Amino acid sequence: MSEKRAYNPLVADITLHPIAEADAAELLRFELENRAFFEKSIAGFGDDYYNLETVERVTAERVQDWEEGESFYYLIRDAVDELVGRISLFDVRRGPLQRAEVGYRIAERHGSMGYATAAVGLVLKDAFGTHKLHRVEAATSPRNIGSQLVLLKNGFEFWGRARSSYLLNGVWEDSVLFERLADN
Repeated sequence: MSEKRAYNPLVADITLHPIAEADAAELLRFELENRAFFEKSIAGFGDDYYNLETVERVTAERVQDWEEGESFYYLIRDAVDELVGRISLFDVRRGPLQRAEVGYRIAERHGSMGYATAAVGLVLKDAFGTHKLHRVEAATSPRNIGSQLVLLKNGFEFWGRARSSYLLNGVWEDSVLFERLADN
């Protein structure tokens, strides 16, 4: 049995890095290492995703999306530059909405150490500062209490529940919905 590290609210020694095409091989290793863990609570990418050619193509698309302001994908790195997770602002809507959704995933072995909380805090600074968004939304599984706590610690508020909103392992699942406004 692996040793579980205690939650450390001071673990803010992380950095966010915009995704780059050179990250594809490392990203593939990260996703393969954590695939089973992630697919317990979020929809998977499908078997066709897990090869270098596909990850290189998807990464290039995400870089292009960044340049066009459609989404902003970041890698989360710890103090020794290890990839511990990913976080993104996606489904960006401009015009009168100025909003995006946030999504994140932390490697299983780095869970419950404060990385997600710190990363969400950093990405919100970019969302409201650099990207000039007014609203950031998030959705979690009703069972993912850890993710809900991450959002609440970062000033998100609960605003609803979407019934049967996504398909996970052949079962329609609900989503618990959260929001954070720039002026919170």
